[in-house]
Amino acid sequence: MTTSRLALIAATTSLVAWIAKAVATGAAGGPGRTMWEDTFFFVGLAAQLVAFVAVALALTESRPLAVRLGALFGGAVLVFGFVTVFQLVIERVQPMDASWVWGEINLWVVAVLVLGAAVLAHRRAHTPAVPTAPRHHQPA
Repeated sequence: MTTSRLALIAATTSLVAWIAKAVATGAAGGPGRTMWEDTFFFVGLAAQLVAFVAVALALTESRPLAVRLGALFGGAVLVFGFVTVFQLVIERVQPMDASWVWGEINLWVVAVLVLGAAVLAHRRAHTPAVPTAPRHHQPA
């Protein structure tokens, strides 16, 4: 299995787990009322971490180790920063009597973004390179 395929599978699993968590939470009448909420949360979190690492490795395939490690570290900082800023924005725009759904939005948005990155990585890995013709000097 290639890292790009692993990224796609893990990112899809993460998104499905977050959706299942939301459905279980809603069906139970809110957060903290079903064991499935925690189960789907940890499945989603683990899958998202695997997807993140696989995307970073797939996008830096055939690069030096330092570049690959830099992509992992830099990507983690970028994702953490995005989630923090996004959560602050959500807190500012949510209504005063916000339901539990507002607290879940960041999970869904990040899962969709990671899935998008996984699709991009998978397409890049499976797109044949376009051969370039050698350049010939034209006599002046």
